[in-house]
Amino acid sequence: MTFKKIITVLTLLGLAAACLASCSNGSTLGELSTTEKPTRSYREEPTEEGTTAEQAEPVAQDASWMNNYSLQYYYADTQGSSQITETRSGGYYSAVDATTGYTTFFAQGDGGVDEYILNIVSKTGTHKFSEGDSMDTLTSGWMQVSRLDEGFTSSKDVLYEGKETVAGREAGRYLQSIYVDGALTAYAFVWVDTQYGFASKCSVYTVSGSLYSAWELTSFTSGTVTDEQAMTDLTPYTIAET
Repeated sequence: MTFKKIITVLTLLGLAAACLASCSNGSTLGELSTTEKPTRSYREEPTEEGTTAEQAEPVAQDASWMNNYSLQYYYADTQGSSQITETRSGGYYSAVDATTGYTTFFAQGDGGVDEYILNIVSKTGTHKFSEGDSMDTLTSGWMQVSRLDEGFTSSKDVLYEGKETVAGREAGRYLQSIYVDGALTAYAFVWVDTQYGFASKCSVYTVSGSLYSAWELTSFTSGTVTDEQAMTDLTPYTIAET
């Protein structure tokens, strides 16, 4: 059995995957802000126009950060919001949801992976050992939500709008028109990290201008996280086997 799991505390609140394959800010849901209004009119019908090589540089495809990082991001949709912190170093990974008070902790063991789901308020949790699994194939919640479809920036429905900064990092900003059966149903602003190529921020709006779902990276470091920082101290918890 391969260890190809999406690691989240709340399955990322159900993500707005139906609206945008790889995009779904910790902002309060409401009306379209002045700073996020399209700088171009989005198209009423699909056309062959869109991002060109002259408009945007090729997006980086660099996964070197994935085995050692610490990051925090906010997520919100019509059901609620959450603040999630992920930390990864080698054989250890933890995800903390500050809103629900739950921690997910994974550790590479002999012949498999130990998985813990912990309630940081009640100090209780569960443990499961997945024999034969490996941390090498772990797919975290952030990896899932920030992944872009191949060819995203060259899509005829995506327009490049320039460079901005997200979590202190340079990112290209794009506007995507979203069609269902040929009709414009929503649009999204997507910020793509210049160095690594992941979507560091995304806001999905209805055609009437209401914010449907959004998330935003607020801090990010890679390559300097220690095992001690990625580990979770289990001694305060009463843990049941599952």
